[in-house]
Amino acid sequence: PRDQAVALMEDAGRLTADYLLANRIPPLVRVILKALPARLAAAVLIRAIMANAWTFVGSGRLVAHSGRQPRLDIHGNPFCAGLRADFPVCAWHRAVFARLFATLVSRRARVVEIGCEANGDPCCSFAIRWDTP
Repeated sequence: PRDQAVALMEDAGRLTADYLLANRIPPLVRVILKALPARLAAAVLIRAIMANAWTFVGSGRLVAHSGRQPRLDIHGNPFCAGLRADFPVCAWHRAVFARLFATLVSRRARVVEIGCEANGDPCCSFAIRWDTP
């Protein structure tokens, strides 16, 4: 069922992010990112995600948009290949990005899927937001 599938993908995404945080991001880098202003930490994290894009998108193409309203777009998302749905289906990506940004950029970071290829959109798009004091 849809709800169970989404919950399973979200759990898998969080666990993937936890693995990356524990095993792929050096402790010193984690400390430095947390000490930076959120906007700068987000830009650095987005660059790191881009440098390892294959980890997140496989055969797809990741496009990053930094700045005041950062966004990550996946073109040719293999998770959506051949799918048609009336809801965003990329819960795994959203959960991975949400955990990384909430842990390394701001506890208030939220990731929202604003476009999904399975819904007929040109790409799967993830808006990253946080409230800055």
